[in-house]
Amino acid sequence: MINIGWIIDSKYRELPRLYSLRKKLEKKKVKLVFFNKLNFELGIKSYSLSALIIPNLWEIGLKMVNTAKHLDVPKIYVYHTECFEESENYLKLKYPISKLKNIDSIFCHTKIECEFLKKNNFENYKFVGHYKYFNLKKTSQRQRNQKKIIGLTSTNKYLANPHTNSLIHIINRRCEDEFARDYLKYEIDYIFLLTKLIKFCKNNNYKILFRPHPLEQNNRYDLLKNHFFEVDYSHDIKKFFGKIDVLLNHISSSSFDAIMNDVPVINIGNLFENLKNFQDLYEFPPAQIGKKIEKFEDIKSILDNDKNLENLVYENKFLKNEIKEKIFNKNQDPLTILENLLLSEKKSPKILRKLVFFPVFLFKQLLTNLKKNRYELFNSFNLKDSKLLKKMDEKN
Repeated sequence: MINIGWIIDSKYRELPRLYSLRKKLEKKKVKLVFFNKLNFELGIKSYSLSALIIPNLWEIGLKMVNTAKHLDVPKIYVYHTECFEESENYLKLKYPISKLKNIDSIFCHTKIECEFLKKNNFENYKFVGHYKYFNLKKTSQRQRNQKKIIGLTSTNKYLANPHTNSLIHIINRRCEDEFARDYLKYEIDYIFLLTKLIKFCKNNNYKILFRPHPLEQNNRYDLLKNHFFEVDYSHDIKKFFGKIDVLLNHISSSSFDAIMNDVPVINIGNLFENLKNFQDLYEFPPAQIGKKIEKFEDIKSILDNDKNLENLVYENKFLKNEIKEKIFNKNQDPLTILENLLLSEKKSPKILRKLVFFPVFLFKQLLTNLKKNRYELFNSFNLKDSKLLKKMDEKN
């Protein structure tokens, strides 16, 4: 059996359809081994890997590359967990050209990523596309009634940080980082807008269904719960879109998911301060999606007329076709492309490692199960996560 490691960054974002890929590869004697970023070094040591897929090239991703190279993993691939970025500045951060010498291939989400790498003389890339969105099954939309449900997703990183309750601690750690300072300002403005929205819903008989970011301590928002505000805890974002009438979007990639699930989008970007260090984020394609409004009151004028929402859904169809053109390679299923690429791997000779390191890795992973602030990490030794992997498959 050939072992291929895949480090999962965030299970809620990356698991859809991977159960099917693993099953298809197993039939051809290739085992796809999933483990998380917390114990990645032990994970690499615990399996005789023929190849390793890493989720990013940020600081931790580069550590993964160096560790895999040091441990003689034959092939190192990058399939970035972040997608849809188009700005040159962001792509330079996402794929630091000077640090790609140990990368055997990059699996690209979009044509633009391929063009960027080619322009910078990195030829070892494959246009795979994004498996999550291929032949996406449409969620059953709820019947609209008098109380419309407004969907709102969070992109917050700091205020609901699961690793600390102290905002002072967060500010102290990030005080030298100009982008982080602006992000904190944005998050505070976001919470003010959220509280204003709750009052707005109370006065107009609407309701907010709020979906926290996967890296947030989502129960921090429970104190806001009332008849007009509910927190969505569903693992699959498709279920969230089946419960709402409209999505309010600013800089969240969930707007792409909304388009693919035929949910109308209102763009609230103009309700926030224009921040100096957010210019690349403003170019982020999902930040452009939706009907742009100029003032808060415009939300009510759109929601009060069902025809407005129907028109937005109709416009989604054209945008959906544009997205498909960007993220699919000649309408091929990205999982089929991945399957064919991974079937070419050869068996690794490092077969004794598992006997030495696997018991330690297993113990560390079991300890991770006990950490409440690590719920976004995928753990193959956790029965709930194994069920989640299957539940998020394309057949469910």
